[in-house]
Amino acid sequence: MSKNKKTENSQSRNQLKGLIRLLGYMFKHYKIQTLFVIVFICLSSFGMVIGTMYSKELIDGIIIPNIGKNNPNFIKELVSLILKMAVIYGGAVICTYIYEIFMIYVAQGTLKILRDDVFIHMESLPIKYFDTNAHGDIMSVYSSDIDALRNMMVESLSQVISSIITIISVLISMFILNIPLALFVVIMIIIMIVTTKTISSKSSKNYTAQQKNIGIVNGYVEEMIEGLKVVKVFSYEKKTDERFNKLNTALFNRVNNAMKFANILGPAVGNLGNINFVLTAVLGSIIVFNNIAGFTIGGLVSFLQFIKVINQPVSQIAQQLTSVILASAGAQRVFNLLDQTPEQDEGYVTLVNANIDENGN
Repeated sequence: MSKNKKTENSQSRNQLKGLIRLLGYMFKHYKIQTLFVIVFICLSSFGMVIGTMYSKELIDGIIIPNIGKNNPNFIKELVSLILKMAVIYGGAVICTYIYEIFMIYVAQGTLKILRDDVFIHMESLPIKYFDTNAHGDIMSVYSSDIDALRNMMVESLSQVISSIITIISVLISMFILNIPLALFVVIMIIIMIVTTKTISSKSSKNYTAQQKNIGIVNGYVEEMIEGLKVVKVFSYEKKTDERFNKLNTALFNRVNNAMKFANILGPAVGNLGNINFVLTAVLGSIIVFNNIAGFTIGGLVSFLQFIKVINQPVSQIAQQLTSVILASAGAQRVFNLLDQTPEQDEGYVTLVNANIDENGN
């Protein structure tokens, strides 16, 4: 294994550890609220899946049996089914609102505690830490790094958990409807996951370097602001401009590379989802027309709806992966500061008056 590959793997492991520590931090301080979030996410996902399953009953149980009848009378059954679907979807919407409210409270509370702990720990560090680290770089931990954590925890974390639960529940429903088609969908999802992993690995190392470069640029700017009088007195403007341009260009390159791969990820996964839908529709139609395993038109309609349902969370995970990677890089920097060894208190020194003898001792 090459040295660069080892470095990338080490960075990925450190980022994952930082993310796990962040989630542990959240669960430690908001255990009950976090459990509430998970419960309501499950209820919301199950509601969407159960509501979609009613499409099969609507077509196979109501619409198809009444095709060709002179005086079809299915209003009562139709209204009853629609009311059931409305109640289930309405409950899912309410559960979504509840877990979003809980998630905002948990995320903001966790970040408040984290900022407090970082600040208190920073005050316990020895002076040499501040001499060897630029003040702007330390400030970027409070600003850009913790801000990245906020974006992930408030906006992305609940969506990722919801998407994973939705994918699992939808796959179970698919296997209930038709095993061969479900196996085909699993293969397509594996292809999506491999594509997501391949592209995200390209942007992950750039996001880590991006957070580091932001700290370097912030540190240099603060240093120049504090020493601006010296710069002007000795006419160092040109040299400082050249140095800043070099640092800013390095930051630009990292951000550009990170965003380039991140922006490819969403469309790539989305198009794979569309291909999945078309191929599943073709294979499902063949199974229905040949009456294989008793697969019905209503079952096919429900199955295709599940394809749309499952494509959305897969795409959401791909879209939110950028935020998660950025947050993992930020978490790594935050916990690196928290892991710094504090200054040890070695006790007190008693000052006494010293007498000088005739020899000057």
